[in-house]
Amino acid sequence: FRAAAVKQLQLWGEKLNIQVISAKEGSDPSSLAYNTIESAIAKNIDEVFIDTAGRLHNQTNLKNELSKIARTCSKVLKDAPFYKFLILDGTQGSS
Repeated sequence: FRAAAVKQLQLWGEKLNIQVISAKEGSDPSSLAYNTIESAIAKNIDEVFIDTAGRLHNQTNLKNELSKIARTCSKVLKDAPFYKFLILDGTQGSS
């Protein structure tokens, strides 16, 4: 969880003139991913970045949520390639 993550992304989106699509907290991330990709396709946008909240190794339900997002992306993109990037926090567990 990153406090104010959506606001931070929206601020950067404004600075870079990039549309940021977000949803209310607690909404289905897979649905948001699907709608975002569909919108990008309709607008002939070639690249979409989907930023998710951080996960810990013991949060099975949240890891399953990532799998669901990936399956959703596969369905909407059909045979088009998509990439997953893992960003790690090097300070995790440090005081």
